[in-house]
Amino acid sequence: MIGETSAKSSDAIMNAGAKASSAMNSGKKSTLKKETGISSAAETVTPAPECRFRVWYRKTGNAVYMSHLDSMNALIRALRRSGLPYLVTQGCHPRPRCSFGPALSLGHAGAGEVMDLWLTGPIQASVVRERLSPQMPYGMPLIKVETLSEHAKAIVSEAPMQYRLRFCAGAPTEAALKLVDIFFGDPERVIVVHRADGTKRQSIAGAVRSWRHEVNGGGDDIGTSSLIMDFARAGNGIPSPSKIIAALVEFLGPERDTVVEVERIAILKME
Repeated sequence: MIGETSAKSSDAIMNAGAKASSAMNSGKKSTLKKETGISSAAETVTPAPECRFRVWYRKTGNAVYMSHLDSMNALIRALRRSGLPYLVTQGCHPRPRCSFGPALSLGHAGAGEVMDLWLTGPIQASVVRERLSPQMPYGMPLIKVETLSEHAKAIVSEAPMQYRLRFCAGAPTEAALKLVDIFFGDPERVIVVHRADGTKRQSIAGAVRSWRHEVNGGGDDIGTSSLIMDFARAGNGIPSPSKIIAALVEFLGPERDTVVEVERIAILKME
C-alpha cells in the first residue's frame, strides 16, 4: 500500500510538471509574438495562394539556333529578373516552377510557343506581362499572358501542330507542288529517321491531316508563298513533324533551296 501511494504521488508530480512546462512554453510563444510579431515555427502558417499563368511568345531571328535547353534556361533567367513572386521546385536544387511546350528543332521558328509558370498570388495577368515582357530574351518577344484555373491540365508534349514552310519569291514551282502532293498523298510513304542508335524507317500514314499552298499577304511577304501543314499528334510510331518536314524538303530535290524558313505556327491542342 505504501509503494502504491508513493507511485501515485510520483505520477501526480510528473503530470503537474508537464502541465507547468506546457503553460510556460505557451506563454513564451505568446510573448515572442507580441514583442516581435514573429510566430514560432511550431505554429501553423497559412501558405500563400498559388496562381498559374500561360505565357505565349515567339521564337525568331538568331533565337531559332538556341537549343531547347538553352531556351528554357534563358526564359527562367528572364522570370528571375522580372521580380515576380515565383514558386520554386522541391529538392536539392530548387528552381522557378515552370513547364515548357514541345521542343522546337534547331533552326525552326515559332509563332506561338508557350510556357506555364506558377506564382504566389493574387496577381493579375496584365501585371505578369508588364514585368516579364521587358526581360524576355532577344528574339523571343512575349505575345500574351493568360491566367489558368487550378484544374487546367499540363501542356501536352506530343500535341497536334501546325507548321509553315515559307518559300522565296517566285517559288515553289508547279513541279514542286506536285512533288508535295506525291509525298503526302502516298499512303505507304516511309521516311528514314536518324537516331543516335542508328536509322529507322517509319511510316507517315495518318501523321499529316492536311496541307495547302497559300500566297502570303503584305509587308515583306509580298510575292512569296507558304505551304501550311497540319500534323496529327506524334507518338505511337508516328514520326515528329520536324522529321517529316526534313524528309519532305529532301524529297523536293533542287527546289529545297527555295525554302527560306520552317515555322511552327501553332500547337493546336494545349491540354
